[in-house]
Order: sequence, then structure tokens, then C-alpha cells
Amino acid sequence: MLREIDRLSSTDDSNRVKYSTQQIMDECKTFFLAGRETTSVLLSWAILLLALHPDWQDKAREEAISVSQNHDILSMDFVGKLKIVSVAFFQLVVL
Repeated sequence: MLREIDRLSSTDDSNRVKYSTQQIMDECKTFFLAGRETTSVLLSWAILLLALHPDWQDKAREEAISVSQNHDILSMDFVGKLKIVSVAFFQLVVL
């Protein structure tokens, strides 16, 4: 594998691998689908662990309500303010 990486990073164009448009599209689809699966697994674990630990579920809910200030529509601006939720997700990733 290291030889392949060296070959791909070579400055000599004759050694570089040429990918077809179809191969590039296939690789992009693989990354997209793997990312979706990873996200769904992460969210499934998060829901399970919050269900098993209602005290953390209550803390996360209270934080979300206080940070959102009861807005009907939430935006990405609120995510950076969710400290307890961030800690819970970082811990989840460690598991």
C-alpha cells in the first residue's frame, strides 16, 4: 500500500494512475454511502445511550431549550453553544 501511495504522489506523470470518470464517480458514491451509514449508526447509539441515561437526556434537553431560547426554527448557530450535547457526542465517539 505504501508503494501505491508513493506512486500516486510521484511528480513523474508517467507513474501516476489515471482514473476514469466512472471510477471517480464510484469512489464518490462509496464515500457518500459510508458517511451516511456512519452518521446513522452514531445517531442510533446516541438515542440508545440517552434512553439508558435519562439524567443526561434531561440535561441535554434543558440545554437545547435554553440555548434555542424557544425558537421554533433552529439553525447551525445554536450547535456551537450546546456544550453538554457536545460532551455527550464526543464521549459517544470514544465508545
